[in-house]
Amino acid sequence: MDGAAAKPLLDVNGIEVIYNHVILVLKGVSLKVPEGGIVALLGANGAGKSTTLKAVSNLLKAERGEVTKGQVEFRGERVDKLTPADLVKRGVVQVMEGRHCFGHLTVEENLLTGAYTRSLTRAQVKEELERVYGFFPRLKTRRLSQAGYTSGGEQQMTAIGRALMAKPGMILLDEPSMGLAPQIVEEIFEIVQEPEREGGRELPPGGTEHDGGASFRGFRLHPRERARGDGGQRRGPREERGREGVLPGHLHRRAQELPGNQALPAPQALARLMDAHFDGRESADPQRREREQLARLPALVAHARARSAYFARALADVDPAAVTTREALASLPVTRKSDLMALQKASPPFGGLNATPVGALARVFVSPGPLYDPEGRRPDFWRTARALCAAGFREGDLVLNCYSYHLTPAGSMFETGLHRLGCAVIPGGVGQTELQARVIADLAPVAYVGTPSFLKTLVEKCDETGCDASSIRRALVSGEAFLPPVRAFLAARGVDAYQAYGTADLGIIAYETSGREGLVLDEDVFVEIVRPGTGAPVPDGEVGEVVVTAFNDDYPLVRFATGDLSAILPGASPCGRTNRRIRGWLGRADQATKVRGLFVHPEQVASVLARHGLARARLVVENEDGNDRMRLRVEREGAPDAALEKAVGETLRELTKLRGEVSFVAAGSLPNDGKVIEDLRRYS
Repeated sequence: MDGAAAKPLLDVNGIEVIYNHVILVLKGVSLKVPEGGIVALLGANGAGKSTTLKAVSNLLKAERGEVTKGQVEFRGERVDKLTPADLVKRGVVQVMEGRHCFGHLTVEENLLTGAYTRSLTRAQVKEELERVYGFFPRLKTRRLSQAGYTSGGEQQMTAIGRALMAKPGMILLDEPSMGLAPQIVEEIFEIVQEPEREGGRELPPGGTEHDGGASFRGFRLHPRERARGDGGQRRGPREERGREGVLPGHLHRRAQELPGNQALPAPQALARLMDAHFDGRESADPQRREREQLARLPALVAHARARSAYFARALADVDPAAVTTREALASLPVTRKSDLMALQKASPPFGGLNATPVGALARVFVSPGPLYDPEGRRPDFWRTARALCAAGFREGDLVLNCYSYHLTPAGSMFETGLHRLGCAVIPGGVGQTELQARVIADLAPVAYVGTPSFLKTLVEKCDETGCDASSIRRALVSGEAFLPPVRAFLAARGVDAYQAYGTADLGIIAYETSGREGLVLDEDVFVEIVRPGTGAPVPDGEVGEVVVTAFNDDYPLVRFATGDLSAILPGASPCGRTNRRIRGWLGRADQATKVRGLFVHPEQVASVLARHGLARARLVVENEDGNDRMRLRVEREGAPDAALEKAVGETLRELTKLRGEVSFVAAGSLPNDGKVIEDLRRYS
């Protein structure tokens, strides 16, 4: 990191930061930023880089933090007691981690908000916009698009451009490359480096305005070096000097990454890092993650109780402020997915569990049952982008989406995540295999999302019709068990396939990574494994029911029992993600079961029987040859009746959206064990 020997633009002197009046995060941090220079803060996740920037820009109060010692000066004036608004007026602007664009505004409207503190004529505003578009030409082509529906790279450009519209004296950039595709990372770093090559043109990040124009100073990352408070360096061993772009150790251990004696320039090194993880949260310290998630629980519980009619009743006697530990959470009542149908019938459409009114949602879906599922207006509402990134999906990919787009949510669940990553989507849906084979041959999608069995079917249809399916190199599959024979088939055809686990109520819960050991939990859910039929957590490693608390303002499900069985895996994933892992889907804790991606409920079987005046039956689910198969065995007296058998089969398909065989058996021949649905599928 090169520093300029000039009067400091920013002087941070011995600051200490404490959160919630007790948690010490920073102590004795000092640094100087020279006029026209750049200072980079280096450190591991949780080291306090973001906190340092928020201390400078006075954004700590929003997170119950405060600077308790030391001081911050900007251009010789003490500013640590000023409001963030006053700091912006003085020229200090922060581009926060995660971009934070206004999703409902267009790209250009977002940029215009950056000029709000300046008194400009229309002509001057137009000139400033053109200046920003000069840095980011792509934004000009997307100027009328809603920012929430642009790619991660475009949102980062918008956030930086918005900061430039404020004509800042200094910009604080927090994780500018986080979650971006490698080519976008390189593009942003090229833009940052461009002014230096052109000899002092006004800058993006780090630029300052003074009589001599802006000067840009690059920085280098060296192994075994630590940044000093004066912007200098402590050198490591001599032979290590000059090696730029140091990657975390876990990436060096992966065969596809750099050998230990090979180096990359800093932009490419950061690109490799983001090629591995969606964002920095995935490699955060596990204890820090646990603390942060527990700290989010009181607000979630309070929000659910205040905005949801159902939780207002269910949590009436709960003090939200006291829900700060796993034990406190485990004392709250469980809401079961198997009860949703009755709840929704009693209080349509969502049983009162929603905190956002129906008219303020983006979509309402219908799952078999029927069950109604809300989709809020937040981009990537179902949080599928993280799982897609872990499976190798990247900005610019053309993806075939073979989840259903009709009434059920899966198609939208994955399409919104793909759009968040910047992928283009072919909305294939289910069925029409011959047409879809032709689409694959003509458009050459590089990736697939859908059920694993349907991908196998499509590949086989391509073989049958002479269509080339070799363009599909990766896949994220869900909706049914990913059986070893299907996985082996796809691998033999060159498809690198990963699985994700989620529900229409909760979105993505966990996902597979390159570590290939269990499924890593999503960052925005809190998962417990409980003893089936109870709310009591079981020890790690013991199989139990998956209970999820989702940090979702629109649909704040607190202790939602999925009916699925799984278990916590010990240790961390070899891929470098540090969140807890589950073994995957191990069966059902209740009688409702998932067949070819859709749930089938005992209530649906009862409706089939009632329509035809029948009384007792059992739905048997098997998976011969890796394909799910349903057989409805119905007790009935009298002679065989082919017409009735056909009619019952048609009703079964109508109510479950799935094909199934129907056979009549003698009255009293079914076991007297209370089972309506029997799952005989094998997964080994």
